Amino acid sequence: MDKRVLFGALFHWSSFLHIGSHQYAKQFARHEYKVAYISKAISPFHFLFAKEKDVLKTKASIWYKGGEWVENGKIWTYVPLTLIPVHLKFLLTKSWFVRNNNKITIPNVKKILCKNHFEKVDILFLDEAEKYLLDLGVHKFSIYRIHDDIAHLRKYPALFEAHKEVIRNVDLIVSSSKKMESFAKEVGARRTLYLPNGVEFEYFYLSSDQIPLEYQWISSPRAIYVGSIGDWFDVELIEYVAKKLKNFSFILIGRPIISLSRLSNVQNIYLLGSRDYRLLPSYIKNADVGIIPWNSNKSWVKASHPNKLYMYMACGLPVVSTKWEELENINSPAYIASNKAEFLSYLEGALNDKNKNRRKYIEFARKNSWECRYKKLIKSVYSEGD
Repeated sequence: MDKRVLFGALFHWSSFLHIGSHQYAKQFARHEYKVAYISKAISPFHFLFAKEKDVLKTKASIWYKGGEWVENGKIWTYVPLTLIPVHLKFLLTKSWFVRNNNKITIPNVKKILCKNHFEKVDILFLDEAEKYLLDLGVHKFSIYRIHDDIAHLRKYPALFEAHKEVIRNVDLIVSSSKKMESFAKEVGARRTLYLPNGVEFEYFYLSSDQIPLEYQWISSPRAIYVGSIGDWFDVELIEYVAKKLKNFSFILIGRPIISLSRLSNVQNIYLLGSRDYRLLPSYIKNADVGIIPWNSNKSWVKASHPNKLYMYMACGLPVVSTKWEELENINSPAYIASNKAEFLSYLEGALNDKNKNRRKYIEFARKNSWECRYKKLIKSVYSEGD
């Protein structure tokens, strides 16, 4: 009988970036597991207030079809529909909503798991505090992967307690940063494993380097950022370096969840919005420098391990980043800037060193692939988890 794993994930399968649970799901599938990938539930409430209607329609379509099989029939992905939403902006974060969020789903989640032959699984892998999946009791071994800073949830006490409860009740905590590993131990985790983010190395390294059509109007040298753009993104820093380095083109690919109005009039900044994951390698490979302009004072950043660093390097790019402890700890060949002046200087230096150090960047990314991360995870699960 096939080995089976059930994922409880934050992002749906066709989301902009395939990170974390997406990548572990692919690794399990490549190693002969049947995979069920269930993302965060939608609700009728979300249809009333959602800003990104197209994303919600995609999720609703997956629910309506009863899920769909992807990755050559090895991964079944599904989005539940709940009648009890949890929503940060509308005070739907009280204890009752958090406890009952997934108890009334249409259809019942356990029934739909059984229908798709996931009534029993070897591993339950959570990257969100979906305790209802833990309570189903269909698994032999449970994992909760902490990929972001949880401490900020203290302002939502019920959500914060839900995360802590899951941390205390799973068999293994996997943390992508040292800060979150320490937090899990303080909360009372049974076992922890520090396992940073990685990269789908072969995908980025071997993908086509055909130049994107948009680049015909964006001159080189090109500095590229790929990822979500929230309050951790240092808008002031990008504005500063772009105005100083007028010969550079600064390309931002990702969904903005903050205002970027102050950048819209800077002529050498290009706000491209989201792009399909399949297209990202060509955008990165035809750039000259990968950038991570994060605000290191934000608690979210301090608890983050940037997989985009590996994406850039798998494509042979030098990387210039702001400085924070987790990034310094991995001893990468990235240029790590302490201030605006250093970031500016390192951008020029990275451009000059691009071809000379290309092999070094690629080899660093190869050693930090999701395949390597998966092997370490499985070794931990089956060496002590039986």
